[in-house]
Amino acid sequence: MGSANSSTENTLYSYKMDEVTYTTLDPYGIVARIFVHEKTREAYDAVVVASQSKDSFHDPRVCFSAQGWAISNQWVVLVDTKTRGKVPVTLVAMDGPDARNKLAAFVYRGPGGFYGNTQRLKIAMFIEQMMGGDQLSGVFYRFIPQNLDPNDPNQAYKLQVFIGEFIDAANGASDGYF
Repeated sequence: MGSANSSTENTLYSYKMDEVTYTTLDPYGIVARIFVHEKTREAYDAVVVASQSKDSFHDPRVCFSAQGWAISNQWVVLVDTKTRGKVPVTLVAMDGPDARNKLAAFVYRGPGGFYGNTQRLKIAMFIEQMMGGDQLSGVFYRFIPQNLDPNDPNQAYKLQVFIGEFIDAANGASDGYF
């Protein structure tokens, strides 16, 4: 998968989200890291947000738009993983002030598995709560390639490979939690 760049403040993350993000989402954890592939030097920004409140999770397309990106296309793909099977992931193509056709991807994990959109996660958390279950944790994963050529016809494939490797590594490092 590659190595992660650490911040000078903390080796557990590459950068810290701003206080507004913590206040708005009220998660019990956010980790933001930049991963760089050792051979290809491809860089990926990966953010993981964990919370027990469905209110912590919102459609990330709102944030993309607020940051000046216009979504030109979106689609769901099934990303192959070695430890989690096929995981539904939403890919988004965006145009913005710095680039055209920039890709981003997101996926959620909650009661019952992985979800390609916010509504399915929230429904799963609601059903779990109504059934008296105690598996109310949710996780949001967001991925943005940092230096892939937006005109490369293989950029979506490269992003999907990274996501599969990331999910497998997170699963192993967290004893199945992430």
